[in-house]
Amino acid sequence: MHRYIKIGLLLIFSSILMWFLGISLFTSNSHINSVLSFLGQISFIIWLPTFLVGLFFLLRPKNKKDPK
Repeated sequence: MHRYIKIGLLLIFSSILMWFLGISLFTSNSHINSVLSFLGQISFIIWLPTFLVGLFFLLRPKNKKDPK
């Protein structure tokens, strides 16, 4: 498997985890630690750019000069 495909899949997977973490911490009704609340906010903000960068790496046109 090509190196950029692996990077793209890893970034997309981590962005999905960040989205679930952000949503679960935003919808939590219990009192949570302020550090966890801040982590949820940052995760929810950064998940979309991470997903788009992963999608870019995944759909990047193949160049014959790139090593496999």
